[in-house]
Amino acid sequence: DALLYLVPGVDGTDGAVLVVTRDGPAEALPLPALAPAGRAPVAEYLEAGAHRQRLETAALDTPDTVNPRDTGRAERRWLGALDGMCGWAGEVLGPVLDHLGVWDRALGEAGLLGALDGASGGASGEAGEIVGGAGQAVGADGTRAVRLVLVPCGELGVVPWQAAVLTPPAVYDVPRPVRACEVAVLTHAASGREFLRAAARRRMPPAERPALVFHGTDDLEWAEDEIETLAEVHYPHAVIHRPDEDPATPETVLALLGGRADSPASLVHIACHGLAGPDPTRSALHLAAPAGAATGGALTLSTLLETPAEGDAFRSAGPLVVCGGCETDLTTRDHDEALTVTSVMVHRLAADAVGSRWKVDDMRSEVLMLVLHDALARGLAPPDALRAAQRWMLTAPGERPPVRALKHVSARRLAEDFQGRPDTWAAFVHHGNPAPAARSARPEEGERV
Repeated sequence: DALLYLVPGVDGTDGAVLVVTRDGPAEALPLPALAPAGRAPVAEYLEAGAHRQRLETAALDTPDTVNPRDTGRAERRWLGALDGMCGWAGEVLGPVLDHLGVWDRALGEAGLLGALDGASGGASGEAGEIVGGAGQAVGADGTRAVRLVLVPCGELGVVPWQAAVLTPPAVYDVPRPVRACEVAVLTHAASGREFLRAAARRRMPPAERPALVFHGTDDLEWAEDEIETLAEVHYPHAVIHRPDEDPATPETVLALLGGRADSPASLVHIACHGLAGPDPTRSALHLAAPAGAATGGALTLSTLLETPAEGDAFRSAGPLVVCGGCETDLTTRDHDEALTVTSVMVHRLAADAVGSRWKVDDMRSEVLMLVLHDALARGLAPPDALRAAQRWMLTAPGERPPVRALKHVSARRLAEDFQGRPDTWAAFVHHGNPAPAARSARPEEGERV
C-alpha cells in the first residue's frame, strides 16, 4: 500500500513521514511526535537499554561489583521504556493510517469489524486469518491485508513499529487499542533502494532445501529444542548443523546462504547468539571456530558484505534466513541506512530475513519460531508468517488456534499470556521481499514496485 520514510525532526522542528504510494505523488505528513521533544520516549528507551547493557556486561566481567537489585531495576526500567515507546509509535503510525484511508480494510481483514461466516478460498489460519488458495493472508471477510514498508531514519530504526499501540477511529467502535501487526503487514528496509532490490528478488520454496543451524551451550537450551522440533515436524530432510555434529562455522553458513556455493539452501534457520557491535561492521553471529582453531567463529557483518553473491544479485532468487539470535537486527550506531545482520543478509544474499531488535528469552522465542514455521508451511509468505506468529502470541491463551509443532510444549508454557509483554514477541522484524505469496517476487516488465 505504501512505502513510508520515517524522518525525525532536528533543531526543534517537526519530523515527517514521507508517504510514497503506487499511484503517487509522494506526500510529506508532518508530525509533532517526530520532533526532538516529541521523541522523548525513544530517548528514554535508548538510555534504559544502554544502562541495562552496561550492568549486564559488568555482571559478566566482574560479577562481585554488580548488585542483583540494580540489574532488576534496570530490567524493569527498560520494560517500562519499551511500553512507553510502543505507545508513542502509535502517535506516528495512527495518523499514517488515517492519511491513507485504510482503516476499513485494516480492521476488516483483522476481523475487528465482525467476521463473515463461511468465508471461502482457504483454510483457517492463525488468529483469524484465512490462507487463500494462492497463499495470501486474507481476513475472514475476504479483504486483503494492508501492507506497509518502513524506512526508519536515524534513531527511529530501534523502534519495534509492529508493536505500535493504535487507537482506531471512534466511528468503528473497536473496543480496545490494537497493535500495528494486528492490522497491517509490516516490512522494514534500510533504504528505498534496498526496498526495490528486495521487491525484485524471487523467493525459494522454504521446504525445498532447508538447513537448520544450532550453535550454543546450556544457555540456549530452548533454541536447541527448537531446531530438533523443526526437523521433526516441518523439515525431516533438512541439513542440520549442531555443535557436536557437523558444527557450523562462518564458512559453513556462507555456503548455505549461496555466497560460496552453486546450490544455496532455500531456508536457513540459525539459532545462536548474535551481538550488535559498537562498530556496525563488528556485529556478528557467533558460530563454531574452524577445525583446529581457537578463535574465528564470528560471522561478522563485514564478512557478509564482502561475500560475492552468485549470479545477478539484484534479480536472483534468494533463501529465507531466520536469525533466532539476540540483536541480529540492531545497530548501536549509524542508524541511517542501518547496517544490521538481517539487513545485510537481504542486501547480499537472501530474499527475506527475520531478525531481532533486542535480547530475547529463548524459551519464549522458541514458541514464536515454531508458530512462524507453521505459518510458512501453510503457504504464507515470510512477512505474513511473522505477523501470524505475533498475532498468535497476542491472542488470549484459551483462544489460540492449535499449532502442530507445539504438541511437545508444556501446557504451562502455552498458558502464558503475552498480550502485555511486547518484549517476548515484538523484537522480531522482517526485511526483504514485502509481497504476499500469491504475487511474483520479481516484477514483470513494466510493473511498478
